[in-house]
Amino acid sequence: YAPEVTVTATLGLRHPAGFDLSAEAVHVGRQFGDAANTNVLVPNGQQGPLAANTLWNLSANWTSAPLGITVFATVKNVLDELVVVDRTRGLLPGMPRLMQVGLE
Repeated sequence: YAPEVTVTATLGLRHPAGFDLSAEAVHVGRQFGDAANTNVLVPNGQQGPLAANTLWNLSANWTSAPLGITVFATVKNVLDELVVVDRTRGLLPGMPRLMQVGLE
């Protein structure tokens, strides 16, 4: 579980009215799922490589200084990509699409 390449890139936009929008890409390169760095998949899924993947996240915030509040919304894994994140206990999937909203 040590990819040679990991990249996180964010592009954001801020508006003077207190709006903040951002899009984030999180890329994790190909990695091995076992200590022997096995390249061959086995039927139980406990050996073999994990494919590289890129997940997209979005966030939006609105802050009102006079009211002292911030409203926020976040979506992780926007495209609801199915990725394998663990092989030692079989094929375990990563986090599905997750949406959060809140008030601070």
